[in-house]
Amino acid sequence: MAKLDDGSFIYSFDEKPWLPVLNTGDFMKILHVDEVLGQVVYIQRFGPGSVHSTHTHHCTAVAHTLSGEWFYEGGTIPAGHVAFEPIGTTHQPRATQSGADVLLVLTSFDRQRILELHLPSGETQELDVSFFKLIENMTPEEFVALQEQQQET
Repeated sequence: MAKLDDGSFIYSFDEKPWLPVLNTGDFMKILHVDEVLGQVVYIQRFGPGSVHSTHTHHCTAVAHTLSGEWFYEGGTIPAGHVAFEPIGTTHQPRATQSGADVLLVLTSFDRQRILELHLPSGETQELDVSFFKLIENMTPEEFVALQEQQQET
């Protein structure tokens, strides 16, 4: 990462590790978390045929498909396409058998809440700006340990 004199950041995708998302075959690469603006920028690597938790957006999301193809209720988003997901939308993303790499920019207007996961147990789990800040500089091993700890509670 290079920080420019004007406050800009330049990131190489290779600088950050892929963080494995347990039980999905997916990975995340957190590029930037801005706590002041309530913004998270990351790459989601959907494993072939992976299915995500249903979730509700408490942010806007801009999702640019870099490669592959993914979908959710109402639409397929192939490489070169962008999905805009407004606050309050609820859906369950899934990958096709090709998988997909998607660059996401999430912006929370209360500068805190990002996503609310709807777990199979009926419980919900918040992924807020603080959560993304916590994992921003984790190693893959630390991220796996955090997820395992969360599953135990």
